[in-house]
Amino acid sequence: MLQYTFTLTKDDLVAAQTLHMTSRLRRPARIVATLAIVFVAIAFAQNVQKSGPPWEQTVLQAGISAVLFTTLYTWLYPKILGAYYGRQTFRYQANLCRPMTVEILRTTLAFQQEGGSNGQTPFRDYVNLLEDEKVLVLYLAPRLMQILSKAGAPEEFLSRLRAEITAGR
Repeated sequence: MLQYTFTLTKDDLVAAQTLHMTSRLRRPARIVATLAIVFVAIAFAQNVQKSGPPWEQTVLQAGISAVLFTTLYTWLYPKILGAYYGRQTFRYQANLCRPMTVEILRTTLAFQQEGGSNGQTPFRDYVNLLEDEKVLVLYLAPRLMQILSKAGAPEEFLSRLRAEITAGR
């Protein structure tokens, strides 16, 4: 049985929220949809003007604007709102500041929190796993996640957890 104890920090929550938002916004279908919506909106707005530019210039301007907007949207939006939501969550949920022990059992991931809740989640219940250099985000549903700080986590623990969750899907 492998276990490790950590305490989430504000930076961990900001990293988890940013990772969550970034992964959702950078899906190819969302990028294409955002490009198309912005392109159509800009082209329509320019054509409403009586003395608007020629059609070719409108399409070029709309295309360049759509690419710029989509690039900024998919890169800046998660960073700004991820930081905001991470800080808000940390400020209003005192239980996140308590140490948490996570243990890999045979078929489940067990959580124990000092002065808080205890629980076990079967590996097969996890639908996705995302990570960066600071956190590991475990998804039970598209918007239901558990966050583990990687600070001080043994590599053996992390690699086993990745393997168990990947095998359970």
